[in-house]
Amino acid sequence: MQSMTVKEPLFKLVRFPQGSYITLEGEKRSTSFFIIKEGKISLKRDFVPPGGKKAETLGMGDFFGVISAMSQYPQVESAIALTNSVLISITYNRFSELIQKNTPLALKIIRYFSKMLREFNVATSQGAKTGFISSASDLSLLFSMAENYFQMGNIEYSIYLYQSYLRYMPTGEYRNEAIKKLKELGAALTPPPEQQGLNRHYSGSQMIFSENEPGNDMFIIQRGKIKISKLIDGVDVTLAILNQGDIFGEMALL
Repeated sequence: MQSMTVKEPLFKLVRFPQGSYITLEGEKRSTSFFIIKEGKISLKRDFVPPGGKKAETLGMGDFFGVISAMSQYPQVESAIALTNSVLISITYNRFSELIQKNTPLALKIIRYFSKMLREFNVATSQGAKTGFISSASDLSLLFSMAENYFQMGNIEYSIYLYQSYLRYMPTGEYRNEAIKKLKELGAALTPPPEQQGLNRHYSGSQMIFSENEPGNDMFIIQRGKIKISKLIDGVDVTLAILNQGDIFGEMALL
């Protein structure tokens, strides 16, 4: 007898009577976010980021719970049903499927997610400088990282980082050394053109981006696995292995 695997639906409908608490600010991380199908929801925040609202009312088509679900942070707001409400619940690990089935909605959620991350980063950084542009001292570290990977024998990573250093620091202190190394390795002085568009493809072991580089993109894994690592005392330490549906790169948007 042939067995069949029935895939769970992309979303499920959940109902909340008037006055129900759906999420509570500060509670442990959630795996789902919500889109309002029917009813009205009140959002309230004790911790309000700059430019944010202490309270707001949402209606049909609006969504909430995104920050907690997508980044696995504690809830950043309390959500209360003002009327009997029907919500669409989507788990974060099915987000890549939502992109395929409803790209405009998925992009709207991503833009909201990025905006909220920036707001909360400003609120918690206590005046520290953040933004899209890395400082010259951060960018100069790309060269030392390239040297570390070269000494480890990881030529692919070292080439990426030498090229990245020249890209962002074309007149930097280590310009000549980086050029010399790339020529010795038979590599181009400039990296390949960056991929554009919604869907991007990377080969196994290919570096997607490096710490200390400026970043403008957030990624959601549709297929494959991604290793998150960090150079610590000259050792490449694996911090996490991410799978389908996981998000990375969001901190570069801060």
